Amino acid sequence: MLRLELGLPPDVAPFASSDGGEPDPATLQRLTSLILEYQSQYARPSENTASNRGSHYGREDQSMPRPPVQYATSSCRALGAHIPPFRLFNSSSESVESARDKQVSNPALVLCAVNKLWRRIALSTPTIWTNITVDAEASHPSNPTSCHCEVKAGQLCNALFALENIGTRPWSLDLTISPTSAIATSPRLDLSLYDKIMSHPSTSHMRRFRMSTHSLISNVGSLTFPSVRFVTIELKDSTPVYHRDPATYIVPGLPALTHLILQSGSLPPSLPWDSLTHLYIGQQLYVVTCVALLQGCRRLERGIFWIIDEDGYTRVEPLKLIQDRVVESPVKDLSFIEDSPFDYSGVSAVLALPNLTTLRMWARPHGVHPFWHAYNTCLFSSLRRLNLVNVHGYMHCFEIVDCLRMCPLLSELALNVIPREGEDIGEVFRALSFSGQEPLLKYLRALQIHFQPMGAPPSPNQTAARSSPFDDLVEMISSRLPPPSGTLEESDGPIVRYLEQVAIRLEGDPGEQAVVPDRTLEKLKDLGCPNVNIDVRVVSKEYLRSPSLDFSLHWDEGFMDFVNEHPFLSFLSD
Repeated sequence: MLRLELGLPPDVAPFASSDGGEPDPATLQRLTSLILEYQSQYARPSENTASNRGSHYGREDQSMPRPPVQYATSSCRALGAHIPPFRLFNSSSESVESARDKQVSNPALVLCAVNKLWRRIALSTPTIWTNITVDAEASHPSNPTSCHCEVKAGQLCNALFALENIGTRPWSLDLTISPTSAIATSPRLDLSLYDKIMSHPSTSHMRRFRMSTHSLISNVGSLTFPSVRFVTIELKDSTPVYHRDPATYIVPGLPALTHLILQSGSLPPSLPWDSLTHLYIGQQLYVVTCVALLQGCRRLERGIFWIIDEDGYTRVEPLKLIQDRVVESPVKDLSFIEDSPFDYSGVSAVLALPNLTTLRMWARPHGVHPFWHAYNTCLFSSLRRLNLVNVHGYMHCFEIVDCLRMCPLLSELALNVIPREGEDIGEVFRALSFSGQEPLLKYLRALQIHFQPMGAPPSPNQTAARSSPFDDLVEMISSRLPPPSGTLEESDGPIVRYLEQVAIRLEGDPGEQAVVPDRTLEKLKDLGCPNVNIDVRVVSKEYLRSPSLDFSLHWDEGFMDFVNEHPFLSFLSD
């Protein structure tokens, strides 16, 4: 075998003496670029790999056949697509194994060189091993009570190496368990994750844990991860929630858990719900269960819920029965996808939200228990930011006005408007125009309008019969801009707040003619308000897409990943 002699780069060497913790983004970027630079240098088999000349190799070996340039190059480039670092190292090991199986020598040498360089850096810089990835296959996916797993030998070796060298540094574990494949493509080691990885002494310092599985693991309940604060559990099981016994949904002991992402409406009873500050629960969550969670999670700050329709309101899971008295929830930020508990009467009789300042939710069509009925007024008295999705003509103008009257302190409003064929969406904007006699949203400072058109555009006769909704929009915004002299005082004394930020997003092709009259919206930019930021753009359809959340990576501490990938759910103040 060839022996690789390569020193640690000077700008990376100081980091090798780090006293622990996760590396900063700049260091990770430097390490990544170093790997890619080395790959690029040795991905030219006609110049480097086949001849093996250069100061980095101990001797020259002409006995090995020269492979196609494309094969070796693509093998090396494939490594760069598997950052973060631990995944890169796993990928390089598996690529080497695959190349050896196919008896392709030179690509294996190229990959081994990259592998050795990465190992050299890793030995000197153990902090880059803080995100460990393990992919396993369940040997008996149909029998979860006797689940035994097979882990690729290369991955197991890398994981154990990392666990032995990581010391007391905080680290993350990504565990993916999938059904057994028909044919093993690389050598595998039949090993119980419980014995080798999940029970390793270094798990006492694990801070993040993500588990994606097709089947439940019975013995995981006997494990305890005392320092884990961030958990993602993705159960890829198509069994409906009401056919699954929550008592069988076993998870490790997590006494320090504060941030939970749960991709299932069936809730493990053993989780420490009282200690959660951030919670996301995926599809098939019933309304009554959501209300029980808001009552029971006594430290919750941000909640994101994907709720089933109203038919599930009568179903109760054994997690906790809803209390029949008013319970104050400390939650400050709530997001509801598709449905919300506010659409049903009686919620305000058992739930109070005195600290709720931010709300994102889908607006329901007229006649389906709209959440702005009078009985919900007490729930939104503290609201400062409101984002309504799916606003269209089926929602009568007076309903939207009633909704906004429930939020007297609102300072930021975002509307995702879907004008349908034949509907007068301009009525909504006319209702929002500022009126000195009866001001609506007199503290509003920031306004976002996202237009997502549906149906055919109005005919010329329809346009002549009434004003364009965009004309109404311009008039409404104009009424809320400060006069040249600044703020005005009303006759009875209180100061009125005027808009400071306006963002208009229109679905269309940014490279083609806009989908709305350009000259109409250009009027917004010509209003001449130096202290008001007005931004009008035409955006692609993907900008206004429905939420499709990525659970393959750990979310940030504030759970802002939910809105970062979906701009129409964000606020200008985010």
